[in-house]
Amino acid sequence: MTTHNYMKAGECEQCESIGSIHLVHGRIWLCLPCKEQDERVLAESIRTTNQSREAQSMLHNARRMDTAIELKQDIYMSNIPATVELRAAIEADESIPSNQKQYAYTKATNERALHLQSVLFELRKAVNERENEYKLWVTETQTNAAKLSSELREQFKSMDISYAPRVMKPTKQPTIKTAKTGPKKDSAQVVKEVAEKYGLMAPMLKMTMEGQKMNSAEEAAQFLMRTTGLGKVTQS
Repeated sequence: MTTHNYMKAGECEQCESIGSIHLVHGRIWLCLPCKEQDERVLAESIRTTNQSREAQSMLHNARRMDTAIELKQDIYMSNIPATVELRAAIEADESIPSNQKQYAYTKATNERALHLQSVLFELRKAVNERENEYKLWVTETQTNAAKLSSELREQFKSMDISYAPRVMKPTKQPTIKTAKTGPKKDSAQVVKEVAEKYGLMAPMLKMTMEGQKMNSAEEAAQFLMRTTGLGKVTQS
């Protein structure tokens, strides 16, 4: 029997029902319900693969930004993804087995801590070198000022070898107050729907809710979009 428009009467190769069957993937004949199910599975597989690629890209960018940290004033402004975002990326990475995700996250945080430890060591070393250089020039100024007349010596009275540069206190991050939505958190289904609504990854949204102690997936999505720039604005 010839295949007209890739459809014919026959037996479905999956459920063995008799009737109209369609050619799928160029080699399998399926009835309409099985064909639609196959298309849904394929679409879900593509979506999961894209999410996994996005997660791997996020992890790659995080590592690349870590290695780009240099000894400069804007070290505290370096764009490092937040811990909640890093964990969500690992949770969404299909290449990491479920029973290895906790280990992968712990390993990633340890690598980041060790890297910053080496950066801090170099910073302290540079500060010590500059302090010694500063003391050298202050001592030289004091020694030579002593040879000047009392009137001229007054100009250098402020130079004191015991001077210590003022230490900049780290800026305290403002506490983000979240609205209380009651003791019950949004269900996993609601989290998934809100994630799809704003173009976010459900694991990342869930981690944000847990990390920020939020009950509302909608609120967590708004927080993520505001603080990371991820997601998309929807028309109300």
